[in-house]
Amino acid sequence: SSASGTQASAATCAVRGELLGPPQTGEFLFHVHAPPFLILLCLPLAVTKLQVSKSKRSITLVENRPIPLNCSVKSQTSPDSHFAVLWYVHKPSDADGKLILKTTHSSAFEYGTYAEEEGLRGRLQFERSASGGLFSLTVQRAEVRDSGSYYCHVEEWLLSPNHAWYKLAEEVSGRTEVTVKQPDNRLHVNQTHRNITVLENQWVTLECQVSSRTSPSSQLQVEWYVWRPGHPEKEAVARLSRQSTLRYGDLATLGNLRGRLHLESPSPGLYLLSIQNATVRDSGTYDCRVEEWLLDPGDRWYKRAEDLSGLTTLIVKQPGEEGISCHWL
Repeated sequence: SSASGTQASAATCAVRGELLGPPQTGEFLFHVHAPPFLILLCLPLAVTKLQVSKSKRSITLVENRPIPLNCSVKSQTSPDSHFAVLWYVHKPSDADGKLILKTTHSSAFEYGTYAEEEGLRGRLQFERSASGGLFSLTVQRAEVRDSGSYYCHVEEWLLSPNHAWYKLAEEVSGRTEVTVKQPDNRLHVNQTHRNITVLENQWVTLECQVSSRTSPSSQLQVEWYVWRPGHPEKEAVARLSRQSTLRYGDLATLGNLRGRLHLESPSPGLYLLSIQNATVRDSGTYDCRVEEWLLDPGDRWYKRAEDLSGLTTLIVKQPGEEGISCHWL
C-alpha cells in the first residue's frame, strides 16, 4: 500500500527501512520493516518563494467615496500555486485585526465577523488581476467608521502528487492606513450688520442669506432669535425646519407676534422673516442661526455645520417720532 495524502505531501520522512533503488527525479522509495509494512513515497520539501508586498501607504478620502485596497504577490513558488487571501482591518481600540473577507484557494468567498457586524457585505467588491498576482478589495460608499489600518494575509497552496491541496507558506502584507472624513465645512452666512427703523403698523422684512454651503444636496434649518431691551438673554422667534416646517418660539407663542410673522425662502439660500403691523415691542436685535445637515452613506442625517448671520437692529417708533431710516453698516 502507499502513504496517505498527508504523509506524501508532508515531504519529510523519518522511517526505518530499506531504500528501494537509487533516487530518481528526487523521489525516494522506502520499504518499512515493521507493520504495516508500507512503502512510502517521499518527496523533497518545496522551498517557498512566496513574497507579498510590504509597502505601506496612507489614504485620506471623503465619505461616500470608495476605499481601494491592494494586495500584491511579488513572487510565488510555482506557476501552479493557488492563493487564499484574508483581508483584515485593525482599529486603535482593538488588540488584533478583525477579519473582513476571505477568498479561499478554490476561489470561494467567506465573510468575516467584522463584515457582518458592520454591515459591509453589500459594500465589498473583490477582484483578481488576469495575471493572478494582484488582489484588490474595494469598500464602496466609505463611512467615517471605516477608518483603520487594512492589510491582507496571503496563503500559498500547492497540489500534491496524489492531488491533495496543502498550504505551503503564508505572509502578511504591509498596511494601508485609511482615514475617512466628513466633507470640509463650507457653510457661510452673510455677516453684514444692519440698522432698520420703521413706524408702528408697518411691515418689516429681515434677511438671512446663505452665501455658500458644503453640499448642494444638504438640508438647511434656519432659526431666528431676538435680544429685546431689558431682557438679558436672546429669545427664539421662529424656526424653519429641514422639512420646511415652521415652528414658533416661546416669544411668538406667548405674545401677539405669532399671527404677524411670515417666514419664507423665495430663492435657494435666501430666508426672509417678515413682521406685519410692527409694534414698539418688536424692537430688538435680530439674527439667524443656520444648521447644515448632510446624508451619510448609511442614509442617516447628521449636522455638519452651523453659522450665525450678522445682527439686524430693529427700532419701531410711534408716529410723530424721528423719521424712518434703513442703512447698512
